[in-house]
Amino acid sequence: MDKKTLPSFISDGDPKIVNDALAFFLHECSTNMIPSKDEVAVWAAGLAERGPDFARHADACRRWVAGDR
Repeated sequence: MDKKTLPSFISDGDPKIVNDALAFFLHECSTNMIPSKDEVAVWAAGLAERGPDFARHADACRRWVAGDR
């Protein structure tokens, strides 16, 4: 996956940064800032590629895309 297409918190952030950013974008931000399902699916793929330290984050993104919010 091309890191240029991912937000830096997904491609380069440590697990805490990723956790905090996902909590904000998937659960706390205002409606005009909510990412699309397509964006979050790309985030899930990018996080999965980063390995086991980010597997739960990738799963959270997949669940959000599936509607399990």
